[in-house]
Amino acid sequence: MDGLSKVVDSSQLTPDLDGSLHYDHSQWIDMRLAVEDFMWQAADLLDRLDDLQEDLSRNDFGEDVASAKHGLDMHADMKKKIMKAPVEEVDLAGQRLLHRLSGDTSSGYDSGYSGRDSELRLFEQDCEKMFDWICHNRDVFLMNYVEIGHSYNLAKEFQEEHNHFTMSSMNVYVNINRILAVATRMIEGGHYAAAHIRTVANRLDRAWKEFAAGLDERTAVLALSVLFHHKAEQYVENVSAWNQACEITTIPSEILMLENAIHQHQNLYESMCQSYTEVRFLIYFIFFI
Repeated sequence: MDGLSKVVDSSQLTPDLDGSLHYDHSQWIDMRLAVEDFMWQAADLLDRLDDLQEDLSRNDFGEDVASAKHGLDMHADMKKKIMKAPVEEVDLAGQRLLHRLSGDTSSGYDSGYSGRDSELRLFEQDCEKMFDWICHNRDVFLMNYVEIGHSYNLAKEFQEEHNHFTMSSMNVYVNINRILAVATRMIEGGHYAAAHIRTVANRLDRAWKEFAAGLDERTAVLALSVLFHHKAEQYVENVSAWNQACEITTIPSEILMLENAIHQHQNLYESMCQSYTEVRFLIYFIFFI
């Protein structure tokens, strides 16, 4: 023990070891519990987001209109789950933990602002970045907005590209949501520019909702386009088989065989009509969605 100070700097030793390091065991326990709690929350959130990403990457498309509608409903439910993910709460817990670890407990949340003026400037800069992103990506998005593909493979390619773009946009939504939360906090805190902050925040919220509505609409149209081309190509492939089935070389002379032939022909006719109706119905949905 006498030679410990020769190996370890005294600033890293507690007073009972002839050092100057302040150590509070109960405080250390509280900090350790806080770190473990945050790590658990962050890991749980990451697992939930990974599960959602896996669900979004699936290519389970409906074979008819009813299953396509069901798929759209499932997509809407997943979007709600993404929006309800406690990203802000975990981020806030992390910021508070950083304050405690750095010894700064003067405020509960550190979004990078220091003072009301710099707080306002940074908020405006963050909003401007989001406006620029929405404006730029909206222009890129609109360039191919009406393209739905003239074949199943091309429609599928458009759909996959759009799904990747939508998932990337969800990351931006997290940033926008955080900025809006900061705006709410500033307004509720009685910031001198509360009216201006509210106006800018409302503009940002409205711009994002309009952009997200366009994403949702294109998601629905592309899903119907993929299903339409799949059904249409199936219909075309079946035409030759239907033609062959309609070619009658001999008419049965027996009543029972004739009735069976009529029954088979009626089933064939109903199958053709059903396939045609589904394709026509999908065309209607694509143009009037």
